[in-house]
Amino acid sequence: ITDSYSLSRYPSSWGWATWRRTWQQFDPDMTFWPAWKRSSEWRAMVPDRTERCYWELLFDDSYKGRIDTWDISFLANQWFHNASVLMSTRSLVRNVGFGPDATHTRRREGYRGTGPIESLEDLLPPSTLRVDPELERRIFTVGYQGHALRWPKGLYTWPRLWAGQIYRWLRQRQRDRRQSRASS
Repeated sequence: ITDSYSLSRYPSSWGWATWRRTWQQFDPDMTFWPAWKRSSEWRAMVPDRTERCYWELLFDDSYKGRIDTWDISFLANQWFHNASVLMSTRSLVRNVGFGPDATHTRRREGYRGTGPIESLEDLLPPSTLRVDPELERRIFTVGYQGHALRWPKGLYTWPRLWAGQIYRWLRQRQRDRRQSRASS
């Protein structure tokens, strides 16, 4: 990638900023998700079947409150509102939120935002500003480990993902039955 930044569908929760309208549109409960999941707009937004299945599992878990994070519902909201983000190809931030008191990032290893910071003045605008489908595929493949879901690795990965879904469903069903018995 030779440009300093590009347009992407994938917002990053590492060193980011947004506009007020994004938060005004934000629906943390994802009330739009059940209907949108069945729509042609959703299939057009994520035409790759493997990637779509991956996001459906995560969005379903977020919608049902099974995931303790805000960024999954934030991503779903961004996509639902057809928003894109500017993604820098250089590190512009340093993450200082690591350590034993951190919510999720207790270890430093493997995280971005720990290296040198580059200047905003060094950024060069791209010749055209558009979402690059090839870059998006790379982001999913590398950044979200989509490579593990595609043939032949998918033969190993997908059954584990679905087994996890079934296990969570069975545990929820068991909790619901216990609550039902306790209340009767």
